[in-house]
Amino acid sequence: MGVSPTPVREAFRRLSAEGLVEIVPWKGVVIQSYSEKEIKETYQCRIALEMLAVELAIGKVGDSDIEQLEEKFRKSKTVKTASELFQISTEIHELIIKLADNKKIIQLLENINSLIQHDRNITSYSKKRTLEIHNEHEKIINSIKAKDELKAKQAMKEHIENGYNYIIKMKESERSNLFS
Repeated sequence: MGVSPTPVREAFRRLSAEGLVEIVPWKGVVIQSYSEKEIKETYQCRIALEMLAVELAIGKVGDSDIEQLEEKFRKSKTVKTASELFQISTEIHELIIKLADNKKIIQLLENINSLIQHDRNITSYSKKRTLEIHNEHEKIINSIKAKDELKAKQAMKEHIENGYNYIIKMKESERSNLFS
């Protein structure tokens, strides 16, 4: 096709970072897919880890941290592309996790990050889900700002569960489209 290998490799690296493909050494690039069991197990772990991150972050969060979260939230409302939304949503979660100041949480989430990124990328393309994500992020951030641990943890749990339910519905829809 007249394209040099360098931009193709870079494109594959970006797709891999977003969890859409897996680069298999000595084999090539494979479109990433996960079973419903893998998705369920990952989301169960994600809920536990991110709720703990919120709990730990609330005890340490300062005014400048709240300003950063609010700035990222404002920015998320003005993005123009799914890729930008994917990036800013990732940044919001990463900041909360960073504020928890727990290296084990970070390591454990890195173990399941490819599936999280894969799903976050998929949800970034849904206008309806995007609006829901904005509302959910707002609840999380406002609860952290109010230092209301219970509400913040519940808001995070609902946010992740809603993401899980959306992904499962997408998988079911794909499956029914295959057979129709």
